[in-house]
Amino acid sequence: MSAAHDRTVGVLLTSQAFRGLGYGVAAVQLGALIGSDGLSATEVGLVLAAILAGSFLTSLALARWGDRLGRRRAYAGLYAALLLCGLVIATGLELPRFDRHIRACDYAAA
Repeated sequence: MSAAHDRTVGVLLTSQAFRGLGYGVAAVQLGALIGSDGLSATEVGLVLAAILAGSFLTSLALARWGDRLGRRRAYAGLYAALLLCGLVIATGLELPRFDRHIRACDYAAA
């Protein structure tokens, strides 16, 4: 194997390690944050499961189309999206709360 190949493998493994670390830290913090916001344990679990499913689908998309776009561009796009999400969480930006609308419908139906 060439030195360039070894470096590329090292970069890919390092980026995956940082992605895994970021997901793990964010999952714990996000779970605590939305749990303290009044969601039940089941609702918190559903939110975290949706995030995990999104991560899985993103990984599949990168595997499928990453070579066409170029892996560096694909990962740069992924990390830009993750950075944007992290900034939204870190700044406490108020986003629309769709669960409030769902709960209002539940109460209206009862």
